[in-house]
Amino acid sequence: MEYSILLLKSKDDCNALLATANEDKATLEFRKITLERHRVTSSGSSVSIETELQTLQAQINVSESIIANIPDGDVKSKEQTKLLGLNYRKAVLTERKNSHGVIAVLQTEYDIDCVVKDIAATDLFIETVTARMNEL
Repeated sequence: MEYSILLLKSKDDCNALLATANEDKATLEFRKITLERHRVTSSGSSVSIETELQTLQAQINVSESIIANIPDGDVKSKEQTKLLGLNYRKAVLTERKNSHGVIAVLQTEYDIDCVVKDIAATDLFIETVTARMNEL
């Protein structure tokens, strides 16, 4: 983007813009570090979450099969309670998958890319204002 840099008539105006831009850049750099950490965490856990979900689904299938094939009684009641617990764990893991799974990793990578571009644009703005200040 081309800035209307010639509108700046004093070094004080330039310094005010530079202070704001440097503060914005520091915030963006912190956001980038935070996102990169989230990406690392998500990448590591996404595989284990998938594996655990598959194992849990197999346990659910077995439990449902047992419930379907045994008569009413204590054993069936215990298996139904076990199935409720398995379904709860599946729901929790599914929620974790949404926040730390493959999709979350890609969304985080996209966010990092956007922040990197914002940092580059801020650097260009700082260079432009600094050049104008040096002209004054």
